[in-house]
Amino acid sequence: MAPRMIWLPVVAAILCGSVFAQTAPDSSKTGTKKPNLETTKRLISKRQFHKAIPVLHNVLNQDITNARAHFQLGECYYFTDRIERALPYFEFAYFYDPTVHDDLDYFLGRSYHYVGKIESAIQHYDAAKNKYSADSPEYQDIMLRLQQCEV
Repeated sequence: MAPRMIWLPVVAAILCGSVFAQTAPDSSKTGTKKPNLETTKRLISKRQFHKAIPVLHNVLNQDITNARAHFQLGECYYFTDRIERALPYFEFAYFYDPTVHDDLDYFLGRSYHYVGKIESAIQHYDAAKNKYSADSPEYQDIMLRLQQCEV
């Protein structure tokens, strides 16, 4: 019986070592997806902002400098009436890439206007109005908001 007792720890060590040496399954083989901006773009286009928010946070956990993710997260918070929460994400998007989206200056202007940072709102409204023709509804909206800032 003594020789069997010697082999038991050896076999157990070999089996445990092979179990712990296994790598995690590849997400492409298991069917799980890494969070990506295509998913969030689709959710946002369907106005499913609450579903896009956690996915965008996951994207930012992987790459904090992703300006598009910051912009989309700002959009989600903005369109769910959490403008104070949207503002920092618009600011980060602007910091990392001010050209990430054509409407970034407009959303920054609206958000700054909402929180009472009038000078910053005017600055971004001025930048946004240059992106539209004078007869477009967007331009007219920006001009109205600039008048509100001057009151």
